[in-house]
Amino acid sequence: MNKVILIGRVGENPVVKTFDDGKKAHFSLATTEKGYTKRDGTVAEAVTTWHRVVVKFSKLAENVEKYVKKGDLLCVEGSIENRTYQTQAGETRTVTEIIAKEVRFLISKKEAAPADPSNDFPF
Repeated sequence: MNKVILIGRVGENPVVKTFDDGKKAHFSLATTEKGYTKRDGTVAEAVTTWHRVVVKFSKLAENVEKYVKKGDLLCVEGSIENRTYQTQAGETRTVTEIIAKEVRFLISKKEAAPADPSNDFPF
């Protein structure tokens, strides 16, 4: 089974392109694992990972185009896909992408009360 669920903040406004078969979109999503203190007192820093989210389904891409903005907190469900391509220099590159099947708003950055530290990302 190839299924992934990510909760994170949108790093850029989505890029949407129109094709003969409908719209497709992509955007970056940052997920963060909180830091913690180990038993011996050493600190493990928070780690942020950036993901490329691709929306191949036209109706979902239209909704992403209308509603998703940089800073929004989203839950993205989908699958992991590796894509290989050639650079102009002839090098082969592999990119890992999250193919979104569902995108849900958790809270927008504007809606989060800035004085409430529980709303700060990472959570």
